[in-house]
Amino acid sequence: MHRMNDRRGSAFVLLSLIFASLTLLVAASVTGSRTVTVKSQTKAYSVLWSRAILSEYDIHLFEDYGIMAYHGNDAEVKKKLQSYYCYSFHNGLQMDNPSIRVDLGAWSMGDMDNMRKAVRRSALSAGAKALLDRKNKISYREGEREENRTVKNPVVIDTLPSGEKVNSGSLKAVYEKFKDGEGFEAIKEGAKNQAAEILFIREYFGSHLYAASSRESYFRNEWEYVIEGELDDHKNLRGVRTKLGLLRTALNIYALHQDREKVAAVDAISILLAPEASVLVRETVLAAWAALEAEDDVQALLDGKRIPLIKGKGDWFTSFGDLKDRGDLLQDLDEEVRQEFMNSSEGESVSSGAYEEVKDGQNYEDYLLFLVTLVDEDTRLLRMMDLIALNMKYRYYDDFNWEEYYTGVSFDVKTFTQSIEAEDHYR
Repeated sequence: MHRMNDRRGSAFVLLSLIFASLTLLVAASVTGSRTVTVKSQTKAYSVLWSRAILSEYDIHLFEDYGIMAYHGNDAEVKKKLQSYYCYSFHNGLQMDNPSIRVDLGAWSMGDMDNMRKAVRRSALSAGAKALLDRKNKISYREGEREENRTVKNPVVIDTLPSGEKVNSGSLKAVYEKFKDGEGFEAIKEGAKNQAAEILFIREYFGSHLYAASSRESYFRNEWEYVIEGELDDHKNLRGVRTKLGLLRTALNIYALHQDREKVAAVDAISILLAPEASVLVRETVLAAWAALEAEDDVQALLDGKRIPLIKGKGDWFTSFGDLKDRGDLLQDLDEEVRQEFMNSSEGESVSSGAYEEVKDGQNYEDYLLFLVTLVDEDTRLLRMMDLIALNMKYRYYDDFNWEEYYTGVSFDVKTFTQSIEAEDHYR
């Protein structure tokens, strides 16, 4: 009887061990299946979560500049992802406290590489749109937007990407580049390399003559700001006028040397007034004539007219005789020679030709394009960012800051013992 009971007890223990093993096996299998299911679903859901974050792009930034970026930070995005996680796994598969880590640093719009990509995407879209629907530029009426606007608020200045003022290049460098008709190939190549930025500037920024859209911008002279970088609207225009004057002077010197009649007239009076220094006098007088003509050139450009890069005989506003009334342009001459030149009647028969406005020359914005391509590419992009930031502050948000905007999202979700990484960005 005792042996029978012992056998029954042993069988019960054995069955209990087998049942416990099966139970653990089933539990492990269920846990494993749950882990695989959660991991698989989290991987699939993470794509949707990323798209949900990216779908919250700033509509004003997109409508005004074609740039897709959303406002936020690591903590805000993490909170949203936790909410998405709980909603997606409302069937009970989720963990009570999912571990989510967010890192947006690589996608900050404060990073120039990210900004360049955003500008490129916007420019391509704008270019395609322009082919289908070419919009007319909005001209400023006489007296419109004449008031000067400056930026003096230190908080606003501190949030501008350009930071400390960057030198956009000396006038002497511009002069040397163009005085002999050189540098045009470099300009064309630079414009080709930076085609996206140039197209963006043409599409979204205004100049002294034209507004980019019906939305009012903080600065009227936006192209001019890209060139000069001054936080003063009038200073930017004055700086550009000076550069255009220098550019046109260099081009006019080149054009004068191609005109034998004008050179011969100046050469003759130079030999007459200073036989031993005739070459120096000739070049000084030619440079002064070119500068005088450049003054009219710049004003004509600002009046909406076109000026050819290299002028022909009939393209001149001024005559040789006009130079004699501008002694201030001949300061480099010896005083005695200068006075004799101004009182001389020599060369007055050399006319400027009857100027007729050309339709195939370059307009004001064409010349601005030349100057824009001379600006260092990083400086140019930073100033473009400045303009967008100023307009976003002026139109919509006082506290707009590029550092708080992102073009992508990166995060990882830890499910049980495994971590799932996800990443997405605007394309």
